[in-house]
Amino acid sequence: MRTIGSNDTRVGVVRYSTDVVSWIYLNSYDNKDDLMKAIARIPYDGKSTNIAGGILQMRSVQFTAAHGDRPGVPNVAIVVTDGVSIIRPECTIPEAEQAHKQGIAMFSIGVTSKVNSAEVIGISSPPHTPNTYVFFAQDFSNVDNIATKIFNATCNARPPPGSAVSPTPATPCSTGGQGWPDDTKPTGSVAAGSVGSTGATGLTGTTGATGHPGWDGRPGGTGVRGPPGGLTGASGATGRDGLTGSTGARGRTGEHGYTGATGLVGATGREGSTGSTGASGATGRNGWTGYTGATGGYGATGATGQRGSTGRIGPTGPRGGPRGATGSTGNTGRQGRTGVTGATGPIGMTGASGRFGQTGATGPKGDTGPAGPPGLSAPQQKLPQQASRAPSFTSIVAAVASAVYAVIFVVLLIRWVRKRRNQGRDFS
Repeated sequence: MRTIGSNDTRVGVVRYSTDVVSWIYLNSYDNKDDLMKAIARIPYDGKSTNIAGGILQMRSVQFTAAHGDRPGVPNVAIVVTDGVSIIRPECTIPEAEQAHKQGIAMFSIGVTSKVNSAEVIGISSPPHTPNTYVFFAQDFSNVDNIATKIFNATCNARPPPGSAVSPTPATPCSTGGQGWPDDTKPTGSVAAGSVGSTGATGLTGTTGATGHPGWDGRPGGTGVRGPPGGLTGASGATGRDGLTGSTGARGRTGEHGYTGATGLVGATGREGSTGSTGASGATGRNGWTGYTGATGGYGATGATGQRGSTGRIGPTGPRGGPRGATGSTGNTGRQGRTGVTGATGPIGMTGASGRFGQTGATGPKGDTGPAGPPGLSAPQQKLPQQASRAPSFTSIVAAVASAVYAVIFVVLLIRWVRKRRNQGRDFS
């Protein structure tokens, strides 16, 4: 909603039923909160429908300077009805057309399927465009769904083509609507409130413009019948039948009527019985074998594990089969990294002394060597005969230790060579 105020948008309300009453004038409220509270207090009167009287009240009372109409400001009217005209239905469209001529932009809203679609469309301003000047809703709860469209349409409203703002003229249907007895409060029973304090005397208002001439009064009732006249004359002779008139020309085909309002949605039909189970479908063919996935890349080399403890020597295996043919010489592997020098092993325990071997047999006597040169002259001295000695215990222990160390060295060398070969395979 636009801003409500004396210098902004002004709102008035006319309720039309059996009676037509202006509940809110254009200059009654200057703020939205008070206006909405006043609208909420308007009672509903569903006795009858007097659309013609409501339009007459709107154009001849509401849109006047005395009740808040301003020159140069567009006048917009929204007519909402949930039924057809019952009181003076023949005057509804003429009153609406007169409002159009006065420059009032008319919007009509038909609620429920009980409305007369042609009547709702005829109330709106030309060219009676659906969803611009004419709206329909199934019930009042659906009016909120078209509120935005109505708001945009009224904000862009312009006086109907060919209209001119002019003093309110009378129509053959104009009989005047029912206003407040003193133009300030509605009639009817109102609970008596406490008497307020006397307000300050207001300023003297300016002299109002001369009002329009009042409407023609209703025809008077049938007068009293006069006294009887003279004697009743004799009945005249019955006249002859008149000649049959000629057949009149065929009238023009009437214009197509407006499309009626959409009917209410029908009740939901009963749920149908469950259909029989269909036959099983044929077994589908096996799908195609998928393509072989690409070979995954080599994983990263894992960290070297800790050296395991030396296992026990297993039993000698069975003798193998015949020796295979000598394989071709493999490519020379890359030189392996130098291994970490192993810790020096502990000195082995001194082995037990071996038994002395048996004395070998005396060898054959050798040939006599050639005679040596004559020796120097010297005093003759008899040399002592050198006795043969057996090997000592110390020399035997040293020999055994040397043999043990040699064996250990060979074993370690063989293991180192195997380890280097394995490392060379890992890097290849």
